[in-house]
Amino acid sequence: MSSILEALRELEGSKPSSRRSRAAWAAGAPEERPPLRRAAEVFGVVAFGLALGAAGFMLVVWLGSPADPEPAAPLASGPAASGAGGSQSLPPAAAAPSVPGWLARMGAPRGQVDGEESPAAATSAGGSAAPRAAGMSLVRVHYRESRSERTATLRIDGSADVLHEGETVQGIELQLVTAEGAYVRRGGEVLMLSPSR
Repeated sequence: MSSILEALRELEGSKPSSRRSRAAWAAGAPEERPPLRRAAEVFGVVAFGLALGAAGFMLVVWLGSPADPEPAAPLASGPAASGAGGSQSLPPAAAAPSVPGWLARMGAPRGQVDGEESPAAATSAGGSAAPRAAGMSLVRVHYRESRSERTATLRIDGSADVLHEGETVQGIELQLVTAEGAYVRRGGEVLMLSPSR
């Protein structure tokens, strides 16, 4: 039995006591750990952080993804489909996305793409120019250097109105007066009107 007690004493003497490590820690002495153990601890912390981040990312992707859309039923076409069951019912269409508020305030595009115009586009543009200004004409322009003194007389549906720049009558705004004519805005369209001669 004494040999066992002696072995235990030797074993306790070779191990650092907890008091010694606390005292060393309180004194600010670095803890003596082998570099392999330190590397294993760092690797463990990094691996745990990566695993936690990957789990969080997968959770966000799983919760944020929309449900699988239902496959559309194949539509039969041709005489067999119309004769067999009468009228077909189509699946309901998806709701149209809402239009942003700024888009409603924007005017029509004013640019033109460089290149050749097709004759069909030229005839449709020429045919639509007359109805755009229908019921509206520019009678005369009083152009001055000062913007506050510039006026234009517009004939709208038979009545003549004198407008300063920026004024609106019957939904038509006089935007700019030049020596050659005036720019007016009706709804989303901006038109350049020349005085009738």
